[in-house]
Amino acid sequence: MREFNEFSDSLSHVWPIAMQLQDRTPYNLNTSDWDNLKLVFSKIRCMASGTSLVGNSKIMAHLLPNLIPPVDRQYTLKFLFGNAQIKNGIDLEWHKLLLILGNFFYPIVRSQIFQSKIEKWNAQGGQFRWDTSPLKMVDNLIIGLSKIA
Repeated sequence: MREFNEFSDSLSHVWPIAMQLQDRTPYNLNTSDWDNLKLVFSKIRCMASGTSLVGNSKIMAHLLPNLIPPVDRQYTLKFLFGNAQIKNGIDLEWHKLLLILGNFFYPIVRSQIFQSKIEKWNAQGGQFRWDTSPLKMVDNLIIGLSKIA
């Protein structure tokens, strides 16, 4: 982890851009939104290591829960790619996040079947406190499936 002041400063710089994205969803992103998402992802400085994908996605999952799921090595990467490897470099990591979003998470949350299931799930009255957004619900399904496999 980086020093708190460095992390805080990086977040302060991207905060106004992130706030513009708060009302966006996987259904209504335009080119400018994607550029802004990349900018936010690229400018957050939370990890002292050379890898940003895991840390930055987790920060963004709290900041923009309707757009970014948390990505981790143990569950997300192993489930989707069969390994936990990340090639360091912010552009390479952004590209990997785009693959994860475009080829897995977004198609699922956009599907009518998933939408109907989460309506029923959410109707159970907050019983499942870890399900904070549709993208986090998909993440929780990955974790659950990985644990029973």
